[in-house]
Amino acid sequence: MGKLLTISKICVKQIIRGCVGLLYKVLTLFPLKQKAVFISTRSTGASENLTPLIEELQRRTITLRIVEYNGKIATNLTQLIKTPIFFMKMLYQLATARYIVIDDYCLPVYLVEKRQGVEVIQVWHAAGALKKFGHSLKQIPTTTLQQYEQALISTHSNYDKAIVSSPAAIPAFAEAFQMPPENVLALGTPKTDVLLNPEFKATSIAKCDRFFQKK
Repeated sequence: MGKLLTISKICVKQIIRGCVGLLYKVLTLFPLKQKAVFISTRSTGASENLTPLIEELQRRTITLRIVEYNGKIATNLTQLIKTPIFFMKMLYQLATARYIVIDDYCLPVYLVEKRQGVEVIQVWHAAGALKKFGHSLKQIPTTTLQQYEQALISTHSNYDKAIVSSPAAIPAFAEAFQMPPENVLALGTPKTDVLLNPEFKATSIAKCDRFFQKK
């Protein structure tokens, strides 16, 4: 009974993977558009890393259209039915946008043969590399189903560039994402830009002063 259940799950995952690939191929028939799509799968709220980038781009005169999506998404194939509309939107954007910018694990990116002309940029949510993640974890599957899933989904694939906090973080991210080090760019972490904002600094200092004056 256990083997039959495992085989059934494998078949379902294979069917879903095939359908996703076919749907993506159909969506690539739409023209490639000059737009940058920012996708955060960490929460339904504003992304700490992507929102500052969006705001800065909007302050500049650029020809790219900016699109933003925030929402939690499935991390395995059989959970896709929980967020079908959001997932479909992601596939469409991945098929038609010139740039895709993400800040975490993003299942749609790993399930397709990426269209030529689409560039995926990973702006990882962590500010550094204090713990292992991605391919650095070297997780060994303990069941047949886990082994199959690992072979079926090439996680952290299809990245063209990754943005990190400093040159010291490049080796860790290159290993975690299995990317050439030259494609890992030490441009800084967007969410730390607020620390250089004079208004934020003044407000924070004032809050600290009020707090310690009460002590």
